[in-house]
Amino acid sequence: MDIGNITSQYADYLSSSSDAASKISAISGQKNTTKTDAQLMSSCKEFEEYMVEMVMKEVSKSVNVFGDSGDTSSDMSLMQDNAKDQMIKDLATKITDSGNLGIAQKLFESMKRTTT
Repeated sequence: MDIGNITSQYADYLSSSSDAASKISAISGQKNTTKTDAQLMSSCKEFEEYMVEMVMKEVSKSVNVFGDSGDTSSDMSLMQDNAKDQMIKDLATKITDSGNLGIAQKLFESMKRTTT
């Protein structure tokens, strides 16, 4: 599993499909308040969700989790890929929301220490 360029992939993800980058830059210019803490935590959770999603996609490539067979039509294959991507995204969201990994919390605490 190649995770060497996860930072650049995450930056691309943020610029194309999320406004988390603008949230982080807006937060950095503000004083520490409850509102900015909530925004920072939200951005940290988005990062954790993205990271979990990327790990799960890599795992699904290396293990035939979804029982993919190469003999389907291109339309069916596209539908399967879309369904698989959506399922992985939903699972990543549930894993992140459960708070069991704690990556977002650790990132939040680290960023709070460096900004204060």
